[in-house]
Amino acid sequence: MGMCKECKQVFPATTIKDGLCESCHTEENIKKYNTNDIKRTIQENSKNENFIGLYLKALKQYTVIDGRSSRSEYWYFMLVFMLGIFILTIIDLMIETYADEVGLGILGGVFTLVNLIPSITIAIRRLHDINKSGWWYFINIIPLIGPLVFFYFTIIDSKEESIYGNKPKLSDSVIPEKKTILENDALDKIERLAELREKGIITDDEFNSKKQELLE
Repeated sequence: MGMCKECKQVFPATTIKDGLCESCHTEENIKKYNTNDIKRTIQENSKNENFIGLYLKALKQYTVIDGRSSRSEYWYFMLVFMLGIFILTIIDLMIETYADEVGLGILGGVFTLVNLIPSITIAIRRLHDINKSGWWYFINIIPLIGPLVFFYFTIIDSKEESIYGNKPKLSDSVIPEKKTILENDALDKIERLAELREKGIITDDEFNSKKQELLE
């Protein structure tokens, strides 16, 4: 006979594995599976939150002027934008497609046009993030002072309260470890679903469907 270290009940020795009875061992495997599964999914999702992911997100939202964009979203977009222009300008100079009259080459010009509207809409959402109207964007028209004021607006932190929506969920540091609370909450819910599946209360399809909803 042997005692399960989890439920503290006595069972035949042949049914004890790794110090656990069959029931507890099964639950442990389910929890381990779900823990690894959710961590893997979160890690995969976090890859979309690097500067390239945020840049592409801004491109997709090129028509969106409602809502808010965090400081990191704005500056990662601008980082890729400026790096793109710099690299393409060098290429334009190498292939002799750079025009001194306009200060841009063909490749750099096309890249600038592609990013023009997204750069305006994400700037408006950044203003919303600090609870300011998008009309403040036009302060850039004022020589010298205007761009400096706008630059200040883009570097200050998000406002907790804004009439333009809730604070963006994405943290400015874009560090996956800061998802710990969200991960634990989702994990707890998935573990409860796993228990219901184990007891036959829900089917595998229902379990997978609910799990996917929690991971999104």
